[in-house]
Amino acid sequence: MGEDTGALDGTASRVGATGGRGGGSGAPAGEREEQEMLRALPFLASLPPALEALVVRLFQPRAFEFGETVFSAGDQPDGMYLVVQGTVRVLVDHDGEEVTLARLGPGEWFGDQARVQSLHRFLRTHAAFEEMSLQAATAMFRLLEPVTVTKGEIVVAEGAPGGSMYFVEDGRLEASRQDGSQRHVVGFLRTGDIFGERSLVTGEARVATVRALGDTRLLTLDKAGFEALARSFPGF
Repeated sequence: MGEDTGALDGTASRVGATGGRGGGSGAPAGEREEQEMLRALPFLASLPPALEALVVRLFQPRAFEFGETVFSAGDQPDGMYLVVQGTVRVLVDHDGEEVTLARLGPGEWFGDQARVQSLHRFLRTHAAFEEMSLQAATAMFRLLEPVTVTKGEIVVAEGAPGGSMYFVEDGRLEASRQDGSQRHVVGFLRTGDIFGERSLVTGEARVATVRALGDTRLLTLDKAGFEALARSFPGF
């Protein structure tokens, strides 16, 4: 815990402070405010008071200057963080350019569970998941399997039976449809996009072929995982 901290998302290549000391973000949060923020963390709410107090005491203050990198993709995890002052950006490298995935402010947290929080926030931007609860996102996170594909590799083929849905963790793909002997590109997918959910839910055949335009990392949820979530979370 500190005056300005960062946040980590499963697709992040770098996390950097955008409002630290000297960044015009105001006076440091007081101890009482910090305690209130900590006790508002969802996973602490179910703990007995004595255990909750112990966990709260384990947090230590850390401060980051404006523009400083908190950590980068591939770094060993060193704990859980809670933003108590300032803002941070979650960044991913896309074709040599830094793309902002999220801006995080006071009260937002990160670490292993932050990946779930980021997934939840991301999913709710899509109409199919706008009512998803944090509990359902937590369960989904445990069921996701990483998949790596190389340039030119087909992930799903038009007309093939539906089976899994995919989240683009990093990379770029092309969606196309066949019209006789002609192949028509109908769209592109990049970091943060979802595809395959319609076939997974309805069982209908794939409506397009999706091909990787470069080395790409995906997360996939198969039909068995989807059905398990649907049973556990009605309305999912």
